[in-house]
Amino acid sequence: MDDKRISNEIIKKCNMGIVLLSIVDVIVILFFFITIAINIIAVICSSILVIIVTFLIIFLKKIKNNPLKYKKLFFSKRSDGLMQEQQVEMQRRQQIANEINKKYEFKTDEITFTEKDKLRIEKNCKVMENLGLPYMKEMKLVPLDSNVNIKTKEEIVTQMIFDFFVGHKAKNKLNNISDLQDMNVMSLAMKYPISEMFKVLGQISKGEIDDVTLNQIAYLDEQANVFAWALGFRKKTSETQLSDENDLYTLLSNSNGIDDLINKANMISNDEIKEYADLITRYEWAMIELKNSNKTSKHINVDCILEHKKATDFLTTYDPSKYLKNKKN
Repeated sequence: MDDKRISNEIIKKCNMGIVLLSIVDVIVILFFFITIAINIIAVICSSILVIIVTFLIIFLKKIKNNPLKYKKLFFSKRSDGLMQEQQVEMQRRQQIANEINKKYEFKTDEITFTEKDKLRIEKNCKVMENLGLPYMKEMKLVPLDSNVNIKTKEEIVTQMIFDFFVGHKAKNKLNNISDLQDMNVMSLAMKYPISEMFKVLGQISKGEIDDVTLNQIAYLDEQANVFAWALGFRKKTSETQLSDENDLYTLLSNSNGIDDLINKANMISNDEIKEYADLITRYEWAMIELKNSNKTSKHINVDCILEHKKATDFLTTYDPSKYLKNKKN
């Protein structure tokens, strides 16, 4: 083979090599830019995520400062159902009040006020005024020294236990959570042998209690927290935010039974209980007044007020119906 042919063959192979290497070079360059692009996209996506998360944190903090303003953002269909139940409950109370007003009148002339009553009323009216809530200083149908008989520790402890477990189970039933899924709490209930409690828990498990009633008792654990406060186990409950049931779960988990809770309870004074009973009665009146005026207040949570009122009525055995008398025809 002569030199010319050898040279041509070498040139041909070199050209092929150049073409192949050029293709490889292009692929490598493309891969390089794709890698850079992916990294840039990753950086951009990460930055966007950080911005979004930061915004959500700031927004949630803003919601915490005025939760009622944003309540519509959090209401699911079931929450709407609960709101309807609140409206039904308030309408039911109004209907009862209307019927009472038709047939009866209150013997308010028989109500007397002690000096402690007057001081308590003055203090609570000032609280309402400072919060910008409507109030009636001359309200007579309120818990007073003359119509209050504070329950015993034994009665309050028993009711607290009953309300915690029954309220918890009602919520579970509404959310389709079985006893098996909630074994820790249901097992804890066995530590407290209250026959009536187990009867109601069984009825809930078997589906013998309708959803309307379940909605009405689902907040019993809020009443239980008021009882825990009266017993000296926790700080006073809030009128604007429902309590965390984990606090009661921890309390009941660390106890050795009903007698142990009774022995550990260090009840707050009767005066403190009466003062809060009077205040929550005024909150309830303000809640109704605001509703009638189509107004709201960040200082009032309807669920809290309704349940706290029921709890304080139990604590004080307060029943305004004893002042009723038939109207003269």
